[in-house]
Amino acid sequence: LNTELQTELACRREDSSFSEFVTLTIKIDNLMRQAPKRKIDKGNPRKPTPG
Repeated sequence: LNTELQTELACRREDSSFSEFVTLTIKIDNLMRQAPKRKIDKGNPRKPTPG
């Protein structure tokens, strides 16, 4: 599992059955794959808008 998916699963309740856990994992993975990728440029902080 990729680290983003692991993080999402770590924040979920722990009393799920294995089958529920697998179903939830698949749903989250599908949502993450469908979401547009966000690019974060750490080397270029956001510049204030002139005004």
